[in-house]
Amino acid sequence: MASWRERREQWIESREEAQNNASAAAAEAGERRPATAWPFLIAVAIVVLVLGAVVIASRVSPAENNVTQAQLLTDSISDFVRAQNEGDADLLRRATCEAQVARLIPGSDADYSSARADEVAENGKMEVDGVPTGYEVNGDRGLVTVTTRFDETDATSTEQWRFVRVDENWLVCNV
Repeated sequence: MASWRERREQWIESREEAQNNASAAAAEAGERRPATAWPFLIAVAIVVLVLGAVVIASRVSPAENNVTQAQLLTDSISDFVRAQNEGDADLLRRATCEAQVARLIPGSDADYSSARADEVAENGKMEVDGVPTGYEVNGDRGLVTVTTRFDETDATSTEQWRFVRVDENWLVCNV
């Protein structure tokens, strides 16, 4: 049996012989392979196609439109908390379902704003303490576990908030 070194030398010799035979055959036929740019041009075309696909994909589906249901629910939580802290009845109407709005604003918008200002002065602003957890979405209904804290009293509360989806908007609906 031939050693590894002998097999390697045989392989190199056979390879060199094949190259010499091919070169000799080309020389006898008067052929000379001209240098060509085709491999480079094909590589450039592939790069252009890939970059074009990336640009088209970013135009068709921009990253800001790739929003998860959890992000939409979190936005609704933020709007609800801001409406409660600022006594903003219009924002509250945009962030909550009709049944909850009727419960939170039994009188006029001015009465709601005044009552919220009094509560914020007494307990401080409501803040979401940490990150909401336990997101569950089932069709047009959702549940999220939210921990809130009042900054003056440091009172905390962890509750499951219920949501309904109306016209692609998640609304707080804890009634």
